[in-house]
Amino acid sequence: MLHYWFVTSQNKSDKLIFWFNGGPGCSSLTGLLDGMGPYLINKDGKSLRKNVYSWNKYASVVYIESPVGVGYSYSLNGKIENSDDNVIIFCFNFLKDIYT
Repeated sequence: MLHYWFVTSQNKSDKLIFWFNGGPGCSSLTGLLDGMGPYLINKDGKSLRKNVYSWNKYASVVYIESPVGVGYSYSLNGKIENSDDNVIIFCFNFLKDIYT
């Protein structure tokens, strides 16, 4: 099961961005909480501040935890499939499920 975070546009834009952090094996929450999300973690690690450069000023953003086994994404059968071919299939099915 692919986990994701959906952050709506601040300006009601109909644009949509799908964000996959680099890696493999790097959580997309890094992009959300340490760069382009609406809030950034302060140096104390306990509080947040608004991000004036947040991407959701211009579009809604879906941060996808991929492949399965990264971040909060998990396997229903305990098997982690992380080859490029399997990652493409998981992501295709995820996007298909969103739009149907």
